[in-house]
Amino acid sequence: MATTSRWGQWGTLLAGLPYDVQAALYNRLADRTDLRAAQCYRLPLLYSTTRLTVAAAGTAQANWRFLSLTAVYGLSKTFDNETVQAAGVTAGMSGLTAVYPSEVDLQINFNQGATTWIGSQAEPAQLGILGSAEAATRVDPICATRDDIWDLTLTGTAGLANNVFATVCLHGVKIYNAGGAI
Repeated sequence: MATTSRWGQWGTLLAGLPYDVQAALYNRLADRTDLRAAQCYRLPLLYSTTRLTVAAAGTAQANWRFLSLTAVYGLSKTFDNETVQAAGVTAGMSGLTAVYPSEVDLQINFNQGATTWIGSQAEPAQLGILGSAEAATRVDPICATRDDIWDLTLTGTAGLANNVFATVCLHGVKIYNAGGAI
C-alpha cells in the first residue's frame, strides 16, 4: 500500500501533532529499521517534579528520567508563596511580604550536565518566564531518548523574603511500540 504522507510510514502516528513536533519525532524515527509504525503509539507527556522548597540564596534540585522516546514542547509551573508577617504585626494583611516567581532562577540541563537547555550563569532565566498550570509556555520541541535524565535547579535570589514552593512540569508526547519503550 502506497503512503502519501510527508512522514511516510510514520504519518498516522504523527498526525495531529504540531508540525515542528512531527518533524522532530520523524527525524528520530525515520531511520529506525527495528520498528514498525503500525505497532507504535503515542501517549501524552505531563511530567512534573515533586514540590520543591526554595529558600533565599538556596537551591532545590530535581530531575526527569525519560522512559521512552519523548518530544517535549511545553513547560509550566506552579508557584506557592508562604508569606511571613513582619515583627510586631499581630493581625491583618499589613506586614505581609509577597514573593514572586521572578525571584527564583531556573536552569534545566541534560547530557549529564554538559548541555544547558534553559538558564545558565551566562544566560539566566527566571521561574516567572514559565507558563502557569493553566497555560503552558510553548517551546521548540526537543527530543529525549530512552533513559535520558534532565536536571532542574531552582535557586532563590539573595533577596527572597520567604521560602517558596514550586513544581515544574514538562508537556509533550512520548512514543512506545507494542513491545514497550523505544
